[in-house]
Order: sequence, then C-alpha cells, then structure tokens
Amino acid sequence: MASEANVSNFSSPMPAIGLDIAGATLVCLILMLCDINLAFRRRKPWIPCRFFAINSFTLTLLSIATKLPVDLTTSMPSACDQLSKLCGTALLCISIGFFRPYIVGVDESELFANLASLTVIVVTIVVNISLQISTGAIFLFKVEHVFTLFLMLLVLSITGWFRSAWPECLCEPFRKSIKHMPRNVHTLKRCYMFSYITNPQLMHYRHSPSATVGALCTFSCVVLLQAAIRAYSLDHEVNPASDYKWSIWTVVGLQILTIIVGTFAVVFRCFMLASQMQSVLYNAMKMRRTLEAFHKSSILVLRNWSLYSRLLNNNSRVIFQIFRTAEYVHNFLLYITRIWADCVNELILVAIRVAGDRFAMAMTRTGISKCNRGDDDDDVETNRNITDSQVIQ
Repeated sequence: MASEANVSNFSSPMPAIGLDIAGATLVCLILMLCDINLAFRRRKPWIPCRFFAINSFTLTLLSIATKLPVDLTTSMPSACDQLSKLCGTALLCISIGFFRPYIVGVDESELFANLASLTVIVVTIVVNISLQISTGAIFLFKVEHVFTLFLMLLVLSITGWFRSAWPECLCEPFRKSIKHMPRNVHTLKRCYMFSYITNPQLMHYRHSPSATVGALCTFSCVVLLQAAIRAYSLDHEVNPASDYKWSIWTVVGLQILTIIVGTFAVVFRCFMLASQMQSVLYNAMKMRRTLEAFHKSSILVLRNWSLYSRLLNNNSRVIFQIFRTAEYVHNFLLYITRIWADCVNELILVAIRVAGDRFAMAMTRTGISKCNRGDDDDDVETNRNITDSQVIQ
C-alpha cells in the first residue's frame, strides 16, 4: 500500500512545476513590455534591448520557460500538452530575434559566453524534440515542430554570424570626445545627440539582415497561432488526463501572449526600418544597375588582361560564374525582403488612417444625433410648461 501511495503521488508536484514555468514566462513578458514601454516613452526609432537582453538571468528564465519541450519522462498526450511543446520552441525562437540589437556594445568574452549558453539551449531543444518525434511522444503538430526548429536555427545563425563591428568603431571617437568635453548645457546637448544618433544597437539593426529576422519570427508566430487553433478544435477529440492538470493552460496562454508581444517588437523594428528608407524601389534598382556596371567593367578588364586570360582555365571561370550568380540571388532576395517590408508598412499605415477616419466620422455622427435629441427634449419640455400654465389659468 505504501508503494502504491508513493507511485500515485509521483505526479502531484506537476501543477506546481507548471506554475514555475508560467512564472518564468511571465517575467519574460514583463521584461519585453518594459523595453517596449521604454521605446515609446522616450520616442526611440527602435525598440532597444535593455531589460530583456541576452545575459545569464534571461537565459536562466528561458531555460525554465522551455522545460516542456525537453521533458522526456512526463506523459503529455492531450492536445494542449502537445501544443505546449511547440509554444516553448517558438518562444525561444522569438526571444533570439528579440536579442539581436544587444549583440553589439558588449565585450567579446561576455558575448561569446552568452551565445555559447544560448546555443547549448537551442541544441538541447532540437535534440529532444527530434527524439520525441522519432519515438512518437510528439504525435501532433510534427510539421509545425520541424518548421519552427528550422526557423530557430536560422535566426540563431543570423544572430551569431552577422555581427557588424564597424558601428562600434564609428561610435568610439564620439565616446572619447564626449568624455573630454567640458560640462555645460551646450555640450551636454551635443553629448545626448551623439549618444542618440550613434547608438550601436540602432546602427547595427539598420545595417544587418533585420528584415529577414522579422520575417522568420513572423512565420514562427503564424505557425504557432494556426497550431493553437487546431489544438482548440482537437481538444474535444484528444483530451486524456494531463499530469500538469490545470497549470498547462496557464503556461500555454502566457507563452502565446509572450510570443505575440515579442513578434510585435521584432516586426515593429522592421517597420521602423522600412519607414526610414526613402524610395526603396529606386535605391534597389540603382544598386542593381551599379552592380551590373561594376561587373561589366570588371569583365572588360579581365578580358583585356592577357596574363589573367592565360592563367584562367575553364574551372575557374565556372566558379566565377557561380559566385556571380549567388551574388545576384542574394541581392534579389534582399530586394524582395525590403519591398515586402515596405508594402506591409504602407498597408498598415493605410489601415490605421482609414480606421481613424471612420472613428472620427462615427464620433461626429454620434455628437450630432445627441444634439438633435437634446433640442427635441427642450421643445417637449417647453410645450409641457405652456400646457401646465394654461391649465392653471
């Protein structure tokens, strides 16, 4: 009897563990909201990474919040349980995209340690999810899991590799000059201007594949939302008892809300980046013409160079054409991404303007109707007073 009682109590702390995961997710959500509030309150042209930055604290929170995808021992057969594993993977993907501006302005050793820890978390989740898919522990949303893992690896690779070093080199002279300036009001204004314009996070985000990261995070959020809709419809069909009980709904709800907020921040950065671009189509076409002119001139130089023509064999020419084609493909993808971001930005602005105009018209009509009703009430009251006076007389 004692052994049976102990076995039956094995799953009793699972709701408390679910609350722990929900608490870590809630802290991540609060930190993201603090960064968004800071950006809007100070009217910054981008959303910085000041509170929810890549450090040991946030990595610990993410490791706790993503416990469900790496859980190999607990039975999680319900649709909500299967969705919670996908939520943890998508949360990590969105968090990596949110961390992008923070990879500049920190020491190399600190950045290397944080990226190494983040890579360990990502690799652990990828291995555990792969094992669960192969063994059948994950039997719902297999395609969504594979797609989200692929997007997460892409975002991690872009975050780790595309780290521009020249923004810090550009900002360093201004920082040194700021330190040696005399302290008065005029120089303080200049210091604030320099620190605002030459912020490494803003400059890095403007000169890095930020639109690609925004698109990948958006795809991840869309995949999760459609999986959540499917899980809600499948919950009546696949609904066995879960060891996490009622806490699993809290975890899923908070993680979906955090993912939506993080995706908003990443996409908002892309929209601000697109809004700062002037005539994206013209600039892209101008860049393409410049590249074509450069390639034509380089080809003419190579043809006229007899020594190079002698040494250049057919294999080298094929390799040269391959690299040239790859460069054209890269420029074309960059052009498409920028155009997509600009079109989405324009559509959102038009929708906001139309909604504002309709709201203003509705408010105007409501005010006019209220005024007409007030006039009618005054006329009725006047007629009543006249009638009463006549009766009294």
